[in-house]
Amino acid sequence: MKLAMRIARTRAVKLRRVAWILMLSSAGVLWCAPSAHAQLAVDTSLSPYELVTQIFAGSTAIISNIQYTGANGAIGSFNAASTNLGVDEGILLTTGGVINAVGPNNDTSKTRENFTGGDPNLDSLYGISVQDAAVLEFDFYSFADKISFEYVFGSEEYPEFVGSIYNDIFAFFISGPGYPGPENIALIPGTGVPVSINTVNQFSNAAYYIDNAGGPTIQYDGFTTVLTAEASVIPCETYHLKIAIADLADFKYDSGVFLKAKSFESGGSVQITQTRDAYEGCGRGLFEIVRIGGSEFPITFAYEITGTATKDVDYVGLTGSVYYEAEQDTAILTFEALKDEIPNEYESVKIRIRNN
Repeated sequence: MKLAMRIARTRAVKLRRVAWILMLSSAGVLWCAPSAHAQLAVDTSLSPYELVTQIFAGSTAIISNIQYTGANGAIGSFNAASTNLGVDEGILLTTGGVINAVGPNNDTSKTRENFTGGDPNLDSLYGISVQDAAVLEFDFYSFADKISFEYVFGSEEYPEFVGSIYNDIFAFFISGPGYPGPENIALIPGTGVPVSINTVNQFSNAAYYIDNAGGPTIQYDGFTTVLTAEASVIPCETYHLKIAIADLADFKYDSGVFLKAKSFESGGSVQITQTRDAYEGCGRGLFEIVRIGGSEFPITFAYEITGTATKDVDYVGLTGSVYYEAEQDTAILTFEALKDEIPNEYESVKIRIRNN
C-alpha cells in the first residue's frame, strides 16, 4: 500500500508537469522563469567539532564533549541565503544525506538509505524503534537561566504521509540538573507537543507549516517555519544537549533538521566601557559594564577585585558580582574612596570578569 501511494504521487506530479509544458508549446510561447532565489548549498567537509563550535554556537556558549553518531554525509553545514527556508546558514542533520536537501523540489521521494542504527531516546519518546539516526550531542555550561536556539524541520514525507506510521521524527533532548531524564524541547510553541510530521502539517498547526511543492530552492516537499527550542536551566551548571533525527518504520524518504548558525546561546558576555576615578571625600569611582549578546534573559556575572587599594580601608562598595535584568544591557558599579587624612600615592581598584 505504501509503495503504491508513493508511485501514484510521483506519476501525478509528472503528468501535471507534462500538461504545463504542452500548454505553453501550443500557445507558441517560449518563456524562462527568472530565478528569484538561489539554491541551498551544503558542505560535508567540516568535523562535528567544527560544526558545533564554529557554526552553531553563539559567542557566549562554552561547549565540550562533542560527539556525532550516524552516517557520513548525513550531517554538514548549509547556506540558505536567498532561499525560502527562513534561515540563512547553519548545521543540517538528516536521515539520509545533506545533499538530498538541495533544491529545486523536483523529486517527491528523494531518498538515501544509510541502513544505520536508531537511537534509544527516540525509541522511548515514540514507543517504536527508529533507524538511520543522525545524532549530535555535547555538554554546555550555562551562564543564564535559559538556553535557546532556532531551527527548521523539513521532510520528503510531507504531505501525503501525514497521519501515517511513516512519520520521520526528531528531538532535542536536554539533561542535567532539574531534569531527571532526557527531556525533549523541540515543541510546538506554547504546548508540550513534540514537533513532527503528524503534529505540524497542512491540517494540524498549519501556521507553522510551509508547503514546498515545486519550491525553487529546497528539495523537501514541506518544512516548518523557523521555530525556537528553549529550556530553563540553573546558571553556572553543566548540561547535556542531544540533537537526534531518524527514519520511522522504514529507511525511505529523507527528512532533515536545520539548526540556525550562532543561535545556540547559554548566557552573555560583558565589556567594561567606561571608568571614573574616585577622590577621598569627593565623588565616586565608576565602572560602566555593557552586556553584549543574549540580553533576553537575566544573568549574573562574577568579577574579581584587585589593585593596590584595600577594600573597606581605602574604599567601600563593589560586591563582586553584577546582575542584569532581562533586556538590561548596561550596569553601573560605583565605589567611594574613604577620607583618612593620610597622604598617599595614587592607588588603584581593578575588576576582572571571571566567567566572561
